[in-house]
Amino acid sequence: VSTFWGLRMGLLTALLSALAFNWFHIPPTGRFTIREGENWVALVMFFVVAGVASSVAELARARAADAENRRREADLAAETARLLLGGARLDASLVDVAGRLATALDLPWAEVRLELEDGAKRPGVVVPLQVGAGRRAALVLPDATPPEMLDGIRERIAPALEALLAAALDRELLQS
Repeated sequence: VSTFWGLRMGLLTALLSALAFNWFHIPPTGRFTIREGENWVALVMFFVVAGVASSVAELARARAADAENRRREADLAAETARLLLGGARLDASLVDVAGRLATALDLPWAEVRLELEDGAKRPGVVVPLQVGAGRRAALVLPDATPPEMLDGIRERIAPALEALLAAALDRELLQS
């Protein structure tokens, strides 16, 4: 129960299971009374083990969710590399990258700009990107982007995007 529905439901199930154990297996059966001390210990241990199992299941679920997020970020980085480094024109690739970022982050929109402009095309949260040699870029996200998501973007997605944009700009410069 803890694995699927969380700690609270796991503890509730443990309590109900302990009561059922008392009702059906501890003499006198058919009542919620306990005469012997070792049966109290058994019931308490039953509840404690259920609580520990619930906590471990909750931790495992949190780690699995974190691993899934990291996998999605790695997939996003690979897709971004394919779009930026495999496309014919960088301008067209930036539109595709922005759409892919918005989809992956479950945001209504995202925009990747090569220069930080005074007259912004869209209002939003600007994540500055350093793409080397005095070149600047920005990732613009909706104002409603949750702060914890912004922290993750700044820590894990922005550095990969910076490196890929720098490589794409260098490639475009060499091609021209």
